[in-house]
Amino acid sequence: MLVFILAHLRLRPISMRLCQAYSPERSNAHSVLISVAFHGALLLGLLIIPMRQLADPEPETSIKVDVISFDVLRSIQATSNQRAKSSGAAVELSNDGDLAQSDSPSPPSSVKPAYGTLIRPTTMLSGSALARKGNAEARGDLAGITPEERREQLCALEALEQIHAWNEAYIPERMVSYSFDEVRYEGPRIIADGATFWSKDNWHRLKFECEVSDDLQRVLDFAFFVGVIVPKDQWERHNLTKYK
Repeated sequence: MLVFILAHLRLRPISMRLCQAYSPERSNAHSVLISVAFHGALLLGLLIIPMRQLADPEPETSIKVDVISFDVLRSIQATSNQRAKSSGAAVELSNDGDLAQSDSPSPPSSVKPAYGTLIRPTTMLSGSALARKGNAEARGDLAGITPEERREQLCALEALEQIHAWNEAYIPERMVSYSFDEVRYEGPRIIADGATFWSKDNWHRLKFECEVSDDLQRVLDFAFFVGVIVPKDQWERHNLTKYK
């Protein structure tokens, strides 16, 4: 814009001299025409600069974040003869949410806790599952998700490992922590009262509590009990579908 202003100041005397070169009778008419043409060119130049300056900015590059699905974590689970065995009796949830004694396969222990007591293993299993040979990719996937997602994935893996270690009649393949109720957070603990897991063509009710270390590398504490099979006519209501 400054260039055009300077040009205007320099060229104005020229335009005046051009006007004065004509006869007096025609000077006014020619002066008007030259002035209109000159100022029109100046105005056009002034408009071009803002138009260039207001050109569309380059589009921002979007960032895509892929979150590991639990199916990926579950694929690393393998049978191990070194699994720790937890003692306790199966405790179930009736369809209305009340506690009920289990008719499920008997637990691998004759020592049964009090009615309604959570089964609390003394050995955590998710760390050993992730450390197995060939699971480097799964460990890398875990490192790439958010802290909250990593905590939930570790607890979900711990749940499936502990259920099978407690009773091998169950073959857990998938878990949903919020089927019947939202997950609660109390400090470093996750409390899932309305979880479900898939085993042998059925969804089973599950309650668990889980605490993960501050660095999100391992499960520090875990407790659970297994509930009744979810009737198939309730699957749709709780967004459950046949797995595989």
